[in-house]
Amino acid sequence: EETTKQRGEKAEHHAQMVAEVVSAVKAIKYGGWEEQFESRILTSKEEELVLTRRCGRLLASLNVCANPTVDLISFVVVSLHVLAMGVPLTPSTLAAYWVLLALLHGKIFEFPENVRSYAEASEAIDRFQAFLNRVEVGGHGNESEMKR
Repeated sequence: EETTKQRGEKAEHHAQMVAEVVSAVKAIKYGGWEEQFESRILTSKEEELVLTRRCGRLLASLNVCANPTVDLISFVVVSLHVLAMGVPLTPSTLAAYWVLLALLHGKIFEFPENVRSYAEASEAIDRFQAFLNRVEVGGHGNESEMKR
């Protein structure tokens, strides 16, 4: 969670930097500062990518650790059903457990992708909200002038 938060902050910083460059591109070109800003933007993006890769490694290790856990939990449930409750294990019961186990595995395999998608969507919404909340500086005049 902390890594995802850091990654979001780096992505936000990078997006703000790109927005600044786009809004001031004439001044940057006039001053000959292209290389300086290019270096800053590339460094910012690399920092974001480092955290993105770290998030990927953490989610991959979570996925590897979680799959054996699902198998163990399933085994315990079946064992309790058979041994503690004294219910015989029939082919239909075994098939039902097998299907449920397959569903659990499917959800666990999708979990890292769902977490990543949620984090990206949340970051995008936060950036969009920050953009909408920005106060316009040095606008193009008042509204009556813009209508003319």
